[in-house]
Amino acid sequence: MEDLLSENPLRCRLAADIARRVSSRQPGIFCGYIDVLIDLLACLPLEQWQSRGYVSLAAANSAVTVAQRRRLAALVRPMLEDKRTAVRANGLETFAILAQGEPELREEVLTLLEESRIAGTPSMRARARRMLKRLSSSR
Repeated sequence: MEDLLSENPLRCRLAADIARRVSSRQPGIFCGYIDVLIDLLACLPLEQWQSRGYVSLAAANSAVTVAQRRRLAALVRPMLEDKRTAVRANGLETFAILAQGEPELREEVLTLLEESRIAGTPSMRARARRMLKRLSSSR
């Protein structure tokens, strides 16, 4: 957590990547820090797009309440419109993870995933296929 909150962008990015990887294997592991992760996502500069993407995924894997998922969804929606494919792909994956626990987001996410699966860049299509499988298995 110390490195995640570091003023050093490299330390922050590396810690965010580790948090993303750990939380994908152990969802909920950072539930005690979810507000810190969401606040960090809200204040990370746009030029630290990799850290933002990794933090969004770690937060999505750790969000347990409706309020947390909604707050995170509000921060992720702009990522879906970013000019960088990697940012959009991370946003799409984060949004899909949130939709697993938030039925109100499910239709919106399914539409986005279907659009990306058909008309997205190769990385967006791959991410959309993977997340569609994950969503269909969580019903």
